[in-house]
Amino acid sequence: MAVQFAVLQPGDIIMGMNLDQGGHLTHGSPVNMSGKYFHVVPYGVDENGYLDYDEVRRLALECKPKMIIAGASAYARTIDFKKFREVADEVGAVLMVDMAHIAGLVAAGLHPSPITYADVVTTTTHKTLRGPRCGMILANKEAAEKFNFNKAIFPGIQGGPLMHVIAGKAICLGEALRPEFKAYQEQVVKNAKALSAALIDEGFDILTGGTDNHLMLVDLRNMDISGKELQNRCDEAYITLNKNTVPNDHRSPFVTSGVRIGTPAVTTRGMVESDIQIAQEAVLAPIGEVAAKLDIKEDELECYGKYKAKLSSDIWERVKDNKDGKLILVTAINPTPAGEGKTTTSVGLGEAFNRLNKKAVIALREPSLGPCFGIKGGAAGGGYAQVVPMEDLNLHFTGDFHAITSANNLLAALLDNHIQQGNVLGIDPERIVWKRCIDMNDRVLRNIVVGLGKKIDGVEYDTQAVKQLKRLTELGFGSFPVCMAKTQFSFSEDPKLLGRPENFKIHVREVYVSAGAGFVVVLTGSVMTLPGLPKKPAAYGIDVDDNGVITGLF
Repeated sequence: MAVQFAVLQPGDIIMGMNLDQGGHLTHGSPVNMSGKYFHVVPYGVDENGYLDYDEVRRLALECKPKMIIAGASAYARTIDFKKFREVADEVGAVLMVDMAHIAGLVAAGLHPSPITYADVVTTTTHKTLRGPRCGMILANKEAAEKFNFNKAIFPGIQGGPLMHVIAGKAICLGEALRPEFKAYQEQVVKNAKALSAALIDEGFDILTGGTDNHLMLVDLRNMDISGKELQNRCDEAYITLNKNTVPNDHRSPFVTSGVRIGTPAVTTRGMVESDIQIAQEAVLAPIGEVAAKLDIKEDELECYGKYKAKLSSDIWERVKDNKDGKLILVTAINPTPAGEGKTTTSVGLGEAFNRLNKKAVIALREPSLGPCFGIKGGAAGGGYAQVVPMEDLNLHFTGDFHAITSANNLLAALLDNHIQQGNVLGIDPERIVWKRCIDMNDRVLRNIVVGLGKKIDGVEYDTQAVKQLKRLTELGFGSFPVCMAKTQFSFSEDPKLLGRPENFKIHVREVYVSAGAGFVVVLTGSVMTLPGLPKKPAAYGIDVDDNGVITGLF
């Protein structure tokens, strides 16, 4: 808006990308100030969802705008600023580029820069730049003197300097100059492409069929759900995304038929493409070449295809008199929440030492014992610190007897995980008879009900109680002692069952924490906690008659 007020007069013609085509509110949307002060001619995308530069030119020649705004808030493809410059020159318009969403990619050289083409560039610093909530106007000296941006907004939105914001902006711009920032932005784009491909595989429609940058626009019209509803559902699952209109959207901008999903935040938290995607993209060297670098002879290998091999026991006789190398032992206290740790660290260390020109070899002890057949954790490591071919290692290529136990435990783990992830099939955990050969540690990593006894005995939990237990555990109350709020009829909530009856179920309807007392309270059945008021409190029956006589106290 600062640039618009500096360059334009109310009523001037501007061109900006239509909001429901991927544009921004401030680029001339009717619900925004820019759409009220200026005459707006919107442009948009073609039938495939790509910017229609021919249509931009046609509209510009027709309406002769004073300003053309390039930039978007929900456009997943590269923007050709050169073409916008050509159109602006042809009609004598000022070209403003809003690069707020892609500024980090521009800084890292992963998106063409608008600086050489635009008369003025605007951006925020709190999106892909990972800085504070703040904006910047970038212009050369000639443009700054001609339009005097400071004067245009004084004293409206100008205020005293916020030193913490200035410091935060300086830090984020300093980070943008570092090699690590470019690596981060590269991973942002990789993650976006991987997420887009995965969503397409799940049946979602992605505008333009993919992405070139940090975001994607999902068209939900084939899913019978609005963007607003999906946004709210994702909020409940601690997934943040934004409802967003799609081209020719029949729903309002407050409801929408799409959502916008970006990857900068999850990338900052360390997420990368899935292990299997990373493994499949790796270019493998033949096992003979790998062995040669370690001075292992061809006849000392027992090959399993091109990329795997066992070592002959004869090799020991050849190397036993060699000088001992140095040993680094990687260990840890397990389990971790995801089962990862030692293997990934070991592989990462091995890669680091080899980068330093050290001849490092990794020895992993029975790596397939940790995960259950490769479905949890990483027998071959994880992320970019994994051994390839990952799938073969996780599926235990050696073919020994342990592979049989892993196959058995795979089925057991699938049962456990299915129950944990919603139990769509309605499997009764009390009636599972499938036993494990070896009890793997994946069940220790979470709370799961296994074997409550006879079908007619046990505990039932309301959905509310299950959610409350999960939340209390997340808040750190999982180790608190339990106070059972039950009836005077011993273990059963049924008053007809006196003494210590058999063949009953306890029905848990609510769980809450008494933090001051230091315990978790479990409510069963229709039990009431203190003060133990009846359904109709006695206070309702207290009255004073015309003579001042009080009734209902006793």
